[in-house]
Amino acid sequence: MKHPSGRRISLEELEAMSRRDRRRMITMGLGVVVLAVAVVSGKYLEQKYAAEEAEELAAQAPPTTPEAELYMPPFQEEDRAVLARIEDATPEQRLRVDQEVKQTLLSYSNFLTPRHFEVLGVRPLDEAARAELEADPAGHRMDPYLVRGEIREVGRFQPKGAPFPEYRGVLGLEDGSLASFAVVKDPGVDDLTAGSFVRLDGLFMQLVRLELDEGWQDMPFLCGRELTRSWPALVHDEAELEALLATVKDDTLQETTGIPPAPLSALLAKALQHEEDWDSALELDSDTLTSVYRNPGMYRGRAFRFPISRNMGLGAPKRGENPLRVAQLSTGWIGNLTWLGPAPVVKWIAPTEADELLNWKGEARFVEARGYFLKNENYEGLDGRALRAPVFVLNTIDVFQPESDERPRTIMFAMLAATVALIGLFWMLLVRDRKESQRLQREMVRRRQERRAQQQASSEG
Repeated sequence: MKHPSGRRISLEELEAMSRRDRRRMITMGLGVVVLAVAVVSGKYLEQKYAAEEAEELAAQAPPTTPEAELYMPPFQEEDRAVLARIEDATPEQRLRVDQEVKQTLLSYSNFLTPRHFEVLGVRPLDEAARAELEADPAGHRMDPYLVRGEIREVGRFQPKGAPFPEYRGVLGLEDGSLASFAVVKDPGVDDLTAGSFVRLDGLFMQLVRLELDEGWQDMPFLCGRELTRSWPALVHDEAELEALLATVKDDTLQETTGIPPAPLSALLAKALQHEEDWDSALELDSDTLTSVYRNPGMYRGRAFRFPISRNMGLGAPKRGENPLRVAQLSTGWIGNLTWLGPAPVVKWIAPTEADELLNWKGEARFVEARGYFLKNENYEGLDGRALRAPVFVLNTIDVFQPESDERPRTIMFAMLAATVALIGLFWMLLVRDRKESQRLQREMVRRRQERRAQQQASSEG
């Protein structure tokens, strides 16, 4: 073999060049491996730091309590069979209420809470529902209905042979219609009497005909567990809201006053009904949040836009009757590491279900929101410290899904593929060099043997 200069290369020089090439290839391979390890380590550290940030914020939020699983009591088939005895097709038949059927429905209703009625698919007893009942009462036995209205009359009764007393009466509903009821719990325990505005979740039994001051009236008859205090539907009124917000007191180290129900309901009504110019609302950054924390009176009831922030979990939803007519109030916590002031997390209350936020460590870890400031409230952190956080009533809260950047992953896989390819190439080159070295060694041995043979032949001649 010759050098590019034309000089013949010796076997020793060829071996030296082969060794240098092997070292160069091994160095390049190690460089590729180090680069791949750096990419993988960078991704790991990024995830690690993100987890540490979430833990740092979580230490500022109170513990979350999962909602208990709901048990639905079964309704026995033999009890269902007694419903067939009801007759209410004519005005005369509606004058009679079967006591055994009523006791059966009241006994079952005694186990049902508003949450059970939600699962059963409770619906308001509006004009459309009443038309369905009047057209086919037998087809709607035990259907769950929700009614709200004023108690027109109520009384205690215990029919002969009945195992417990019942409380019967008539409700004047918001739309002017009527409904008759029987409940197990004494309304007087909750100071509910004639004239009280109440809510009833009940099971439809039949149509009845009762004589009232205005004469004989046909109406649905519902069996339920209890009457609960209610309110006429709340309508947003800005002047009334301002007056209520003026009464709100912020919590201090010396005093904890909690969330006042009337201002909260009024602000929730605004969040539900008011058309806000959210583009001109303040953004909740570190400076504004610090100012809200230190000067809450200046910002009471003002609108804020939340930047993309961390979902810090949900509290147990608050169900039950409320003047907003929403199924539940949700509460939760939001944190943001850019909030460098005294309040790195805030509490929120929203008149909506928030099931999409339950996976707050996974897909729902980031949220965007907008709402109104209510007050600063004391709470206890995970480590037992007494802390204070601003409370906001939200108009909306939505999961933010960041756009996935596939470039780091693509680069990582490309580097790994290149590493594997280079390792394979290096292996092939090393095998080739080994074979070439062995060939050169055999050639050197052959040449030496030839020289020795020639020298020996010369010496003998």
